[in-house]
Amino acid sequence: MDLFRKTPRRPHSTLLEVPPPRRMSTPAGDRLATILENGGDGPARENAPSRHSNKTWSTKSRGPTLPRASAETTPPPYASREWRPDDLRYFAGDEKSGPKMRLAGRRGGLGRFLIIALIVLVVIVALAVGLGVGLSRRNKTTERAGSGDAESSEQGGAQFPLGQYTFVTSLRSVQTDCTSNPATWRCYPYSTSQGSNSTNGLALFNWILTSPSQDFPSNASAPSTTSSGTSTSLTVSASRDPFSIPLKNQTLTYINDNNNPRYTFLFTYPKIVVPSTALTSNNAATTCYFNQTQFIATLYLSNSRLVDYPGDSITDSAQVQGGYPRWPYAVEIREVSNGGQDTPVCYETTNGVMGARVEGLMQQSGDRQCSCNYRNFDA
Repeated sequence: MDLFRKTPRRPHSTLLEVPPPRRMSTPAGDRLATILENGGDGPARENAPSRHSNKTWSTKSRGPTLPRASAETTPPPYASREWRPDDLRYFAGDEKSGPKMRLAGRRGGLGRFLIIALIVLVVIVALAVGLGVGLSRRNKTTERAGSGDAESSEQGGAQFPLGQYTFVTSLRSVQTDCTSNPATWRCYPYSTSQGSNSTNGLALFNWILTSPSQDFPSNASAPSTTSSGTSTSLTVSASRDPFSIPLKNQTLTYINDNNNPRYTFLFTYPKIVVPSTALTSNNAATTCYFNQTQFIATLYLSNSRLVDYPGDSITDSAQVQGGYPRWPYAVEIREVSNGGQDTPVCYETTNGVMGARVEGLMQQSGDRQCSCNYRNFDA
């Protein structure tokens, strides 16, 4: 009966026993461990003769045997070997392996960081340049408007008519009856307007209206007055005028008779004229003085008259060079000199030095006038 007895099987616990781990330091050792493990107990044990029979056979001949892989759940010994990447072998034995490994790990991140930093720097520079150009253009625009709306900011925040204005007019007519020689009386710009759409005779007056208080009559209140009007706290001064007119802190008078509100002022000054022709036989340069010339201005506060500015295409920016916002209503300006003694008185001049008095001018009666008449409307 011993002939049919199966070869004794090892206890189940023995099959599950994990061989002692073998740690090989070389790939050849790993392969040897794998071969030994796959062979189980080895060929010698597997082909050993049974103690109970003279016949030897392999246990593999007795039907199918479950694979060892299905019975053993523990990974082979070589799997427990600690895995080291090639990078570690590259850094093995190097005292500076730590810094090298960190540098290698961060190399890609460092490149991205440099690219991002460069992009941010370019954006900052572009913003700075754009901001500088924008501010430069804005400053230029402000400077151009400084003599206009910027300089007359009082008009937007203060009561009208406080502020700075350009009075756009044209020379409408010239009278020379106060002198025996018409060449001695001249009016800027030395040509008269030729029609409503003509720029001939264009004359610009840049004036500033100020007041120490806000208590003054204007078109907002428009109180009625007599024809002589009433004095106000408003004063007017010239600024950057092409005329040699000493206009400074002249008091404005308010008049509102017949529902026609307006400011007026006048003062006397010596008008200086360079004659258009020679007055002496030696053709010497001469200068004439009209010492009792009156400068009279009327600033209307409404368009009670038909306003006709000289030239429909004229704009503040095109013609009012360095000027202020245009006075919005009608304006009339006159220079008047009556005839009489020493009207005018003329002298020869050499290099700007006054010389001998010019003789031969005949005195005119006091009712004869010389005048320069400027308006921005048709009379």
